[in-house]
Amino acid sequence: MGSLPADGRPQALHLAGVDITPLVSGSACNSYELGLVAGCNGHGTPAHSHPWDETYFVIKGEVVIGVGNQEKAFHSGDLVHIPAGERHWFRFDKSGEALDLTSGQKAFAMFEALVDVPDGSSADKYLSIAKTYGEEDRRKG
Repeated sequence: MGSLPADGRPQALHLAGVDITPLVSGSACNSYELGLVAGCNGHGTPAHSHPWDETYFVIKGEVVIGVGNQEKAFHSGDLVHIPAGERHWFRFDKSGEALDLTSGQKAFAMFEALVDVPDGSSADKYLSIAKTYGEEDRRKG
């Protein structure tokens, strides 16, 4: 059994106005990764899909999550599962935090590769890097 006290957590990765703090990495667990995602002021991801499952558990505030052609605001205590390959996105219109559980070991490697993209960059810049990890641009239908 391992533990990760709050003062022992890795530093958050800042991506496109959203902070992602790795809590359980692929190097610590072969089958999943777990992170804390926090944001506000309309920041989030464009529509995309990737070859791993993703589950969000909202722990504070509000997160707007879109799946397919629908979107909904989720609040503290809500759980949303998105199967691999499904078109989805999220944004924080209000301050919020969610645990992000992904299957496999690619998500955090992708986040680390994206961390050097300057805030305010186009979605195309992020997606050009993300595609090398199997992510697909799904902004159009």
